[in-house]
Amino acid sequence: TRTFYRYFQNNSGGSKTGFSLAINGSGTIVAGTTALNSSRIHVFAKIPETSAGQSTGFMDLASAFSTGQVGDGDGCLEGSLDSSLNATNTVTFGTQFVADDEYVVLKIEADAAFTGYVSQITVSWS
Repeated sequence: TRTFYRYFQNNSGGSKTGFSLAINGSGTIVAGTTALNSSRIHVFAKIPETSAGQSTGFMDLASAFSTGQVGDGDGCLEGSLDSSLNATNTVTFGTQFVADDEYVVLKIEADAAFTGYVSQITVSWS
């Protein structure tokens, strides 16, 4: 498994409980419990421990958010999953928030045989 990490700063001027995530490229986003192959990727979002005491585990973009569930593997998807890259989805952390100038971390997992690609990731603070 190949694992890629990227971090994004909240530069919106206020605290945010979620954001719009656009991933361009070629491939399919699947749930973290689904096996990877040459065309599938897993996408996770996390709030690392912040100065305000907020944090989450690596939450699964392909799974729906459930109130109060913010641990590793719990869902962070708000709305319906747009699974085929170029894909745009809404991430929510529920009551956990990212303060202004704090960061979120994205983790993308791909199989060693992955033949797709990720060309661009854009975070828009909602």
